[in-house]
Amino acid sequence: MTRTDVPYHLSRELLLHGILIFILLIIGWIPFNAPGDIIKWIIILVTSGLVYLLLILKIGKIEWNKRTAIFVFIIAAVFRLAAIPLNPVLSDDVYRNIWDGRVETKGINPYKYTPLDASIYHLRDDDIWKKINHPDYRTIYPPAAQIFSWASVKTSQIFSIDELISWKIWIFIVEMFGGYILYLGLKNAGRASFIIVYLWCPLSIVELYVSGHVDGIGIGFLAMSIGAVLLHRKLLAGFCFITSVWTKLLSLPAIVGYLLLNDKSRLLIGGILGLLWIIPYIDSGRYSIESLNRYEGSWEFNGVLHRALKIDDISYAIREKLSDRNDINPKMVGRICVASLAIFAGLFVAFFSKSFEITALWTLGSFILLQPTIYPWYILWLLPFLALFPVKGFIVWISLIPLSYEVLYTQALTGEWKENHIIQWLIIAPVIIVIIFEYIKTKTNQ
Repeated sequence: MTRTDVPYHLSRELLLHGILIFILLIIGWIPFNAPGDIIKWIIILVTSGLVYLLLILKIGKIEWNKRTAIFVFIIAAVFRLAAIPLNPVLSDDVYRNIWDGRVETKGINPYKYTPLDASIYHLRDDDIWKKINHPDYRTIYPPAAQIFSWASVKTSQIFSIDELISWKIWIFIVEMFGGYILYLGLKNAGRASFIIVYLWCPLSIVELYVSGHVDGIGIGFLAMSIGAVLLHRKLLAGFCFITSVWTKLLSLPAIVGYLLLNDKSRLLIGGILGLLWIIPYIDSGRYSIESLNRYEGSWEFNGVLHRALKIDDISYAIREKLSDRNDINPKMVGRICVASLAIFAGLFVAFFSKSFEITALWTLGSFILLQPTIYPWYILWLLPFLALFPVKGFIVWISLIPLSYEVLYTQALTGEWKENHIIQWLIIAPVIIVIIFEYIKTKTNQ
């Protein structure tokens, strides 16, 4: 093979992977009954995830140029636009976001009432309202998420389009723009081809554009923040990072990585500007965190390492020591322990690497790994950092985590939510093995 043959061969291979992922995603349009639909998406996600994993392993060899970049972005947009019309199957969280926006367009604070409250009875319908999960809870979503909920419902009213489609279009705008800023940063750092990690992830397409998770907006702003760091735009980086936090608090542990950056004054100013998102809800008081406290204190799913490390047992022991404070929820204590362990891991990595992206990735990755509740879309918050430092273990996790949706299949058949711990271990074990293998390989090469 001559040198001139190489770019053609690799471009053809890139096209092949794109076509395979697209075909698998298009299968999502084929209707099945409820249990069959869940199995369909599990097969689509795991199969396309493995195709994605194989592509990531070859990224470093791709001959990159302007034409390739345009192709990658066009295919990424096609993936997303093809998914937008589909109705959610694996999660119904999106209906709460739409409901919150509907409440806000009437000038009502979404933190004040539950969907069951008689005060907002007039907003109920037979579509969105009936699909809201846990309607006895006040909204859990932070201020930036609320503003985008309002914007999406306003957009649907102005242009007479479906509320669910309008919401997904807003996710598309923010998440793709975040991808573009991240690409400019990666290009500046000489790693342009790694934007594929962010743009072509099948799990991201399904969770953000079929299920419509608000995480898409937060991840988009996180991608903008990382791109801004690479472009030496620290003011923008600080603003976008805090905006990602105010969309969903999950990105907060990554702040440890930002502490390693120079010119912290501009980062701080940008972060302060990001606090402006909370102004419309400044009077919400305890209502704004009530549901968060309930969630943090009771929810559990996929928490393999959390269980293995007996973090809840430690939490109960701590509460016993605080015998006069029996009002403290043990799971809340456990989550504080997890956060502390993740920050410690981040500081440990920072001591040796002095790298913004490696520290942020491992702090956030450790935090998610140790959670008692790990829904598949939570892992997508690692994607912007993986475009900078593609840890194969985390990419394996992205490929295998859809298997945990088996719980929905069981629920559809039996009506009972029952986690399969064997499947959960089969998902996490390869992740840990690959991470350890990568670490040993890195140390050996040094």
